[in-house]
Amino acid sequence: AELRVAKAELRVAKAKLGFTEGELEKAKQKGDHVAVAEAKVAVAEAKLRVTEGKLEQAMQSGDQAEVAKQEAAVAKQEAAVAEAKGLKDTVKAGLDRAIRG
Repeated sequence: AELRVAKAELRVAKAKLGFTEGELEKAKQKGDHVAVAEAKVAVAEAKLRVTEGKLEQAMQSGDQAEVAKQEAAVAKQEAAVAEAKGLKDTVKAGLDRAIRG
């Protein structure tokens, strides 16, 4: 039963990822750099949730090799979230300077 819940949560996370990737594309088409940076953070966070869902599934299945693989993937995705947030802050700071300057 828990494995079914984990699979359902993973499907929801993947659906949200698809939506945020769509939002990123819209922002890119508008050429709004701040919106693109914010969307990149949202996509990275959504990918993290998907990866965490895969980890949860692996833990419930008892597959230790898959657990180790997904733990590494979670750590890598957490770094990607931090990087995206840093980029967003840089873009916003540059925009603020451009407005004030």
